[in-house]
Order: sequence, then C-alpha cells, then structure tokens
Amino acid sequence: MKPEVRRRKICKVSSLFFSLLRSSIFPLPAYLCAMKILMVCLGNICRSPLAEGILQQKAGEAGLDWMVDSAGTNGYHTGEPPHHLSIKVAKLNGIDISRQRSRKFT
Repeated sequence: MKPEVRRRKICKVSSLFFSLLRSSIFPLPAYLCAMKILMVCLGNICRSPLAEGILQQKAGEAGLDWMVDSAGTNGYHTGEPPHHLSIKVAKLNGIDISRQRSRKFT
C-alpha cells in the first residue's frame, strides 16, 4: 500500500475514533476519562513534541481530560525548544508547540 493511501486511511480512522468519543451515543469508558500519555523520541525536539501537540489538540476537541507530555531518550537537547521546522509544521496545522522544552526521559 502506498504511504499516502495508508496515511489517509489512518487519518480517517482516527477522525472516526475521536468523533465517536465526542458522541453522546457512546459514553466514555472510565479508563478513557483520565489518562497520562508520554510521547517519546530520540532528542525530543521534532517528532515527540509534534505528537504531544497533536494529541493534546485532539483530546481537547474530544473533551478528554488527558495529560499529554513528551520526552527524549537522550539528553542532547535538554531545555531547548522544538526544532523550528516542527514548530512551523505545527503552526500550519493550527497547533502551537513553541512553548515546549526538551527533556530527557527518566
């Protein structure tokens, strides 16, 4: 399957999932009401900050009270903001990740 076709299918599934969560027809199970989710990548300046920002936005839109954070497996960039291109991509999609700071997973 081509990557762009797969990406579209994943987006459709995730959109359906979050729309069902917002729906009053399907009450939220207790295990979805309060969650802590940590997004992890190598340096915590590109992928995991984007993932954190996206999931925070999606969870907020779905009315979920989730705590979303991100960290890196190494400390090369501790205290640094996300990469400028990650910030740009997030802004183009209506998400602000510029206040995030890299931290090492401990």
